[in-house]
Amino acid sequence: FRTNDIHIVFDNEKNGLIIDEHAIKLDDTKVIFGAHFSFDPNNKAYKVLIKAENEKFAALRSLLNTHIESKLKDIEVDQPMHASATFSGFLQYPDTPTVHVHFEVPKANISTPFADLTDAVLIGTFNNQYDNTIAKTDENSGIIIEKLHAKWEQIPVVLDSSIILNFKNPSIIANIKSDFKVEMLEHVVGSAFDFGNGTAQVRLKYRGPINADNPEGRRADGYIKIQNAAMTYIPRNLKFDRTNINILFEDQDLYLRDATLHTKASAIKLTG
Repeated sequence: FRTNDIHIVFDNEKNGLIIDEHAIKLDDTKVIFGAHFSFDPNNKAYKVLIKAENEKFAALRSLLNTHIESKLKDIEVDQPMHASATFSGFLQYPDTPTVHVHFEVPKANISTPFADLTDAVLIGTFNNQYDNTIAKTDENSGIIIEKLHAKWEQIPVVLDSSIILNFKNPSIIANIKSDFKVEMLEHVVGSAFDFGNGTAQVRLKYRGPINADNPEGRRADGYIKIQNAAMTYIPRNLKFDRTNINILFEDQDLYLRDATLHTKASAIKLTG
């Protein structure tokens, strides 16, 4: 039968209730809603689907359960986004539903407690049971970042195939890539340096806690290369016409390799 344009079917053969996908409003948010409920005594399973296109993050966040919503309260996205969520489980006590959310941000500014990103294009998924062999808990919840292209302090960054784990004590496995002009570093290092020509390349894999106050378990592997950069250290008026620096990261160690700083009169080589 149909009620309020929602098509509901009871399948006697399978002893189940099916609500066909249809557009509805939940708290003034337009969504596509559908569901399936089984009343089979041996398999009282259910699955609920909610999809939304071009809706605000705050509105979509409010559709999640209170516990998950509270974990996302400090994140803001200033442009509409797309999302689809499934909630599945069993009609029996006790049962914690499995929550899977796929989300896409076409382009927006994203504010988080850890970093603010501009011009961000983001695709990812959330799951409250990252490891399906253990319980659905905050510690076993995770976000898989399939694609993230953005700017941080005007520097372009790419974080593809990265994972945020454990919503109680969040940690991240991040594959960070960036290629940019060296003068963009002025937005990061402040007014002590003036940068001119040159390029920088970053290739890092970072594993560790997101919270900057927690140093435990941090690991970084990769490198930062600065090539043919003009640089002036303003407090001492030290000018270098051409600078090449290779910084290597191995676990918790940092190495300086084949660094050369050229002035008009001499060249300084550094390693360590």
